[in-house]
Amino acid sequence: MTTKSHSSLSKTKSHAALSQEQNLVDQLDGALRRLMWVERSWLKQTLDEFDLDVVPFMLLMYLRKHNETCPIGELAHALGQPNATTTGHVDRLEQKGLVKREFGNQQDRRQVRVHVTTQGTALVRRVQQLRQEHLKRVLSHIDAREQRALLQRLENYLNAFEAVK
Repeated sequence: MTTKSHSSLSKTKSHAALSQEQNLVDQLDGALRRLMWVERSWLKQTLDEFDLDVVPFMLLMYLRKHNETCPIGELAHALGQPNATTTGHVDRLEQKGLVKREFGNQQDRRQVRVHVTTQGTALVRRVQQLRQEHLKRVLSHIDAREQRALLQRLENYLNAFEAVK
């Protein structure tokens, strides 16, 4: 084989490999978008039963994860929302009895911490229970070996994703 024809063959293989890699990336992108959409749709439908939206629920989840109390500014940052928007979510959650505010002192009412109430904790636990039940139903359609492989592949992907940040 001449050098010129070998070079042509290498370029063709490279192009085919790149095309195959791009196809895989496109498929993964589509599958991840579909997974996010399905998960968000399930959560939204479930939260509709409790007259609650996704972002305020995420606020409750964040509070539960962080000792059930947190300053509003930290909540806003964690949710990627402006302070005013987060304050609005806290207002609505407080009206529902799911959170309560604690002011740092009477002189400076800007120092506000938000606490999850017993009712808020119960709601989070109920949604988590419904999610567990839903996942069990979904997994019942996949054999045990494939479940373990799926979990391992998801862990590998997440670890790689976090390493690339």
